[in-house]
Amino acid sequence: MILGSRNFVLSIFLIISLLIILLYILMICMLAISGFIIEDNRLFESYLFWFIYSKNIDSFVWSQLGIVILLILGFCLYIRFKMLFRKTGSAEIFFFEIFLFTFLFEAFRQVILLLYTYNLPVEFSIFFMRIIYFGRFSGLLAFLVSSLFALDIKYQKYEILIGIISLTSLGFAISIPIESQAILYSGLFKLGDEQGIFIICLTLKAFIVLNFLIASLKRRYLMIALASFFIILGREFLIFSSSIPLLILGTCIFMAGIFIFHSRIKMLYYWV
Repeated sequence: MILGSRNFVLSIFLIISLLIILLYILMICMLAISGFIIEDNRLFESYLFWFIYSKNIDSFVWSQLGIVILLILGFCLYIRFKMLFRKTGSAEIFFFEIFLFTFLFEAFRQVILLLYTYNLPVEFSIFFMRIIYFGRFSGLLAFLVSSLFALDIKYQKYEILIGIISLTSLGFAISIPIESQAILYSGLFKLGDEQGIFIICLTLKAFIVLNFLIASLKRRYLMIALASFFIILGREFLIFSSSIPLLILGTCIFMAGIFIFHSRIKMLYYWV
């Protein structure tokens, strides 16, 4: 993909990001107008972390704050990387920017809560639940592709890779079993096969870090491998963000990873 086409794709993603943020703000306003009640007994429990649930209502506030932080970080860092590396043809940076863009998909949790508040057919809510997991899985695959290019893979047809990421993520999102009767305080439904999804996601995350570690044998990627671990772990904490300690810890770990990744990748590619 030539540099002009690459920047055009990133500009399209930027426009989509702005539209998602506007939609999120609109959903917040509509929830406020609708008189959304946190204590509604139709909300089952809170999703603290993988396989861990709680009845703590306070986690609703922290999960909503986690969404806000994800949106702000994803949008601001996306713009930062896009502007800083706009003249750089690095595939690692390009697909990492796509990874940052996928943070915006968490905004659709508000749509689910709004649909639930107005008692609209659950099929609509499940549709947006699948969009959220499409974004999460796309982000992991984009980061994985970024790490593969760190191994000096020579392949320039980025549009084909984007298509593969999109189709794979779509198939994953469609196939996820969802328990539509159990909506959580986080604005998501319970997963029908949480263990299977956890294993798939954990495998992808492990390969991302491993690829950067392998790349460090020939190039200066050791710190980037460490940064990728921090970024993945921080993102995981922010996605759940069910308590104030988890929220603070996730933000700090994620920003530490971003700082290391940004500084090291800038040394490698800023003048390329």
